[in-house]
Amino acid sequence: MRLLIVDVEAGGFEAQKHALLEIGAVVANHKLDELDRFHAIICPSSALVVGAEALKVTGLALRELSQTGIPERSAILGLLGFAAKHADGGPFPILAGWNISFDSEFLMAACRRHGLGWPFSHRMMDVQSVWAFHQGWNFNGLTDAARKILDDAPQHRALSDALLTLRLLKALFEGRDLGSRATPHNTTEDVEDQHRPTSS
Repeated sequence: MRLLIVDVEAGGFEAQKHALLEIGAVVANHKLDELDRFHAIICPSSALVVGAEALKVTGLALRELSQTGIPERSAILGLLGFAAKHADGGPFPILAGWNISFDSEFLMAACRRHGLGWPFSHRMMDVQSVWAFHQGWNFNGLTDAARKILDDAPQHRALSDALLTLRLLKALFEGRDLGSRATPHNTTEDVEDQHRPTSS
């Protein structure tokens, strides 16, 4: 069984209302070695909303999206085809990500908009929750985790953040020692990952 680590950038918080702007995905094997990657920039539909704050966070511009992006349906079909290739006739890879509920909600909403079935299992892996369960560290978002574990920072672009999430998962299984760099059992609400207009 393989993992499909995904990250999306979106035009806001609400999957039914706001546009998908970008999809990034990385396939990894059971050793968490990267096998393949997928990336799509999306030209947002005029029927969906793109907030100014979302563009500011990602550094994307509407002109760039309209000129270089592909239709949302094409991007979703591309992702599903990419996942199917790595299913190799068996189960689709397990969907994983940092705050995976955000990413999966936007991907499911896009599938519904275009009459496409959802081929992934209900079993998904939230890397943020895995860190919290195994190590007791509740990071205040992907930025906080990347800085404390990897001495790095997310770019808030889909593919780079998916790759960063894979690195964070590998760090957990390698037993990375955080020392005093993180606060155990932090109860701070994860504002960045649960409420910001872009995922992960």
